[in-house]
Amino acid sequence: MLTIDALNESNAKLIISELVKSSVRHFLIAPGSRSTPLTLAASENPLAKTIVHFDERGLSFAALGIAKSTQNPVCLICTSGTALANFYPAIVEAAMSYLPLIILVADRPAELRDVGCNQTIDQVKMFGNYLKWEIDLPCSDPHLPNEFLKGAIDQACFQAKNSPGGPVLINTMIREPLFSKSGRAHISEEKNPLPKTTYYMSEKTLHEEDLISISEHLSKYEKGVIVVGSLPPTKNLDAIYSLAMKLQWPIFADALSGVRSLGRDSSLIPFYNHLIQTTYSSEKMIPDVVLYLGSTIVSKTLLKWLDSFSPKKFYHVANFPGRHDPNHQITDRIECDPVLFCQNAQFFIRKRTPTIWLSLWKEYSLQIEEILSDFFENSLELSEPQVVFSLTRSNSELFSFFFSASLPIRYADNFFFPKEPSALMLSNRGASGIDGVIASSIGVAEGSGKPVICFIGDLACLHDINSLALAKQLELPIIFIVLNNSGGGIFNFLPISENQKFMDVFLSAKHSLKMEGFAKAFNITYTKASSLSDYQTSLSIAIENPTLQIIEVETNAHENYLFHQQIEEHVRKRMSKGKKEKQLYTTSLKE
Repeated sequence: MLTIDALNESNAKLIISELVKSSVRHFLIAPGSRSTPLTLAASENPLAKTIVHFDERGLSFAALGIAKSTQNPVCLICTSGTALANFYPAIVEAAMSYLPLIILVADRPAELRDVGCNQTIDQVKMFGNYLKWEIDLPCSDPHLPNEFLKGAIDQACFQAKNSPGGPVLINTMIREPLFSKSGRAHISEEKNPLPKTTYYMSEKTLHEEDLISISEHLSKYEKGVIVVGSLPPTKNLDAIYSLAMKLQWPIFADALSGVRSLGRDSSLIPFYNHLIQTTYSSEKMIPDVVLYLGSTIVSKTLLKWLDSFSPKKFYHVANFPGRHDPNHQITDRIECDPVLFCQNAQFFIRKRTPTIWLSLWKEYSLQIEEILSDFFENSLELSEPQVVFSLTRSNSELFSFFFSASLPIRYADNFFFPKEPSALMLSNRGASGIDGVIASSIGVAEGSGKPVICFIGDLACLHDINSLALAKQLELPIIFIVLNNSGGGIFNFLPISENQKFMDVFLSAKHSLKMEGFAKAFNITYTKASSLSDYQTSLSIAIENPTLQIIEVETNAHENYLFHQQIEEHVRKRMSKGKKEKQLYTTSLKE
C-alpha cells in the first residue's frame, strides 16, 4: 500500500494529468509549501506550461488575461490561507465576465481545520456566488477511487467552459508528509490521452418558429439600430455585419465588441458617442426597434440616449441567463450566442434596398469622423484623447490592445476604431476595477501570442506595480502607455471636482510619482513623452520594434477635462453648420 507522501504525489499527478487531458495548458503557480505536490506535478507534466509569480493577486489577473484572450480554461495553483484570498478580485472579474478560471488550492486536512492551526482559514464557500462550481476534495486515501478524482476534475473543467463560463474551485486537502523526502515515489504514468469523462458542449438556439417570428418582426421596421456590447474574441463576426446590411440598420459597436474595424464597408457608425450628443439626436433620429447583442457597453452616453426614448421593441441577445438591462427597457430576451442568432436570423430577414434611415446615420457619422480627424491633426497639444486617437493612424495591425478601466477604456470607446478587423481589444469591465491591469495585459500577450499595447492610468499602474516583476520575467512584447495625470483624472468629470481640495485628497489621490524609477527598479526600457511629437516618435519606434517597455505620457487632469469640453464644443459647432442638409434628409425621411 502506498504511503501518505506517495499517495499525495499520485493524486496530484492524476489531477494535473486530468486537467491537461481536458485542454488546460497554462498553470500559474504562487509559491507555497502545502501546495508542493500540485506544483511538482505541474512542473513535471510535459504538456503543462508553468508560470510562477510571488504575488497571488497579480498572478490571478495574469491567468484572467490568458483566459480572456483564448477563452480556454487556465489553472491557478496556490497554498492555503490568505494566498487564496488574494485571488478574490480576479475571481469576481472572471465571474462577471464569464471567464473559465480553475482555482486549484491546497488546504489543511479535516483534523487541522477550526483548531487554531497556523495558516488555516475556512476556504469552503469563501467566494460565495462568484464561483460557478466548487468541490472540497478529501485527503489522499488508498480507498478513494481514482475514478472519483478524475470525474471531479472533468466536471470542474466542464463547468468552467460550459456557456456561460466562469471560475471554479478545487479545494484539495493535503496531509503531511507532503512528498517523499528520500527521493520521488515511483508512480506509474497513465497512457490514455483522453479524460475519464468527455463532455460535449452544446449551443442554445431558438425553435425555428420563434426565429421566424422574431425575424419577421425585425423586418417590419425600417428605423432600427443594432447595439453590439462586449463579445468574446471570435474571428467570425461577419454574420452581424450581414444582418445589419439586410435590415439596413446602423451598428453602434462597443469598444470591446470586436465589431469596430474602419476597414469594413458596412453599416458601422464610428464615433457614435459624438453623434448622438449633437443636435442631430432629434426625434427624427429615434429608432423604433433596438437589437442589443452581447454583454455590457462602456458608453454612458449611449445608455443615456437609449433611456431617452421608449422603443416599440427592445431585443437583447446574449449567451448567458443574467440580465444586462440597467435602463429596464428590454421587451424580449433571447438566450443564444449573438453571432449564431445573426447567422440563423438573416435567412428569414427580408432584404431591404438602401434606405434614407441608414444613409442619414452614415452621412452624419462621416461628418463626425472628418471633424475629429481635422481637429486632432490641427491640434499640437499632448492630450489623453490624442494619445488614443493617434493609435488609429499608426501601423499597429499586428498588436492586441488592453485598456484599463476608468478613463483609458472610455477613450478607446470614444476615439479608437482599429483598421484591422481581427484586432483584439480587451479590458476588465466585468466589475470595472482598476486592479490587475498590468498582469492582465501580460496574460493577453501570453494567450494571444501577439505583442500588446496596454493603455493604463497612473493609479492603475501603481496599484499593480508588483506585476512588472512578472513582465520582466517573461519578457513578453508589451508596450505600457502610462497616462500620468498625477491621480484619478476621471473625477474631474464629476460635479465634485468643483471642490478641488476634497477631490485631490479623497478621490483623485493626488501624487507626484513618476514611472521612471519603477522602470529602473524592474530593469524595463523607459521613455518619457512630454510633447505630442515626443509621444508620436516614441510610439512609432516602439511599434517598429515591440519589446517590454514603458512610455510615460505626462498630462494635466484639469486641462485634459477642458480639452474634452473643447472637442465636444467643436463637434457641436461644426455639425450645426450642416443644419440645412439635415432638414433636407429628415424631410425625405418623413416623406
